[in-house]
Amino acid sequence: MTPLAREDDVWRLPSRLNALSTGKLLQTFLYETPVSCDWFFDLREVSEIDQAGLDCLLAVRNRVVGSGFALFFLNTPCQFSRIIRVLERDQVYSGLSPANA
Repeated sequence: MTPLAREDDVWRLPSRLNALSTGKLLQTFLYETPVSCDWFFDLREVSEIDQAGLDCLLAVRNRVVGSGFALFFLNTPCQFSRIIRVLERDQVYSGLSPANA
C-alpha cells in the first residue's frame, strides 16, 4: 500500500482514490494520527473517486470538525463537486490555499 506522502505539512494522496487503496490508507491515518494541527490533503494526483473513497474523505472531515483545527483539500479536481459542496457546507473547505481559509 502506498503511504501518504507529506511535503511541507501537506498530505499528497495517491493517484487513484478508491476503497482498496487510498480509502484503506485514510482509514488507517484517521485512527492513528491525533488531530493536533490543521490537515491539508493534496488531491492534484487523484484521477477518480468512488463512493467508498468519498466516505473516507468525509470520515476524515468528521474527525477534524469540532477539534479546533481545520481541514483543507488542495488542488481539488473540478469533477469532485460533491466533496466541495459537502465541505463548504461545513465551512472546513479551502479550494486554493490556507491563506484563503
